[in-house]
Amino acid sequence: MSGIGGHQRPHKGDSDDWLTPPWIIERFGPFDTDPCACLGAPESHRCARITFNHLQNGLNQHWRGMVWLNPPYGPQVGRWLSRLAGYGRGIALVFARTDTIWFHEQVWPKADALLFLKGRLTFCRPNGVPASNDCGGPHVLIAYGSTASQRLCDAADPELGALVKLSPKGLAPALEGGGPLFGGDKA
Repeated sequence: MSGIGGHQRPHKGDSDDWLTPPWIIERFGPFDTDPCACLGAPESHRCARITFNHLQNGLNQHWRGMVWLNPPYGPQVGRWLSRLAGYGRGIALVFARTDTIWFHEQVWPKADALLFLKGRLTFCRPNGVPASNDCGGPHVLIAYGSTASQRLCDAADPELGALVKLSPKGLAPALEGGGPLFGGDKA
């Protein structure tokens, strides 16, 4: 089967090791901990002062300060976001998959701000060389905690993407149902 709804599972790339484009770290950093660092990445692509690679299992390490999280894309994204949401101080970069369970459980009710990036990112290979193609989908930066949220707000502009500030309990009350947006206004 092909076309809309025809995929049985998502495309699996050759590697989960893709480096964050340096301009993102320059714009939203500095960061103290990167629990998903790429083993052997060049210093020019270092995202934080403290790094853990897949051999060190950053999910189980002690995180410090402001966290940068560009997790391996796949079935574990929700676990990584759950950890960052519980930790409460950091910014994550993931596909803007608003239809997924992890987005509904770990992002909408727990994040403080979102920045939906305009266009598609081009990541770098583990040696620092940019990939020959873009990543194939839209991305979002997710802020957990007031400092991370402020970083998104301070650095955002319309050319970069759309900023969404969330209320302290996730979605703004008008979006939770019953308001005019959902036809609940009886006036």
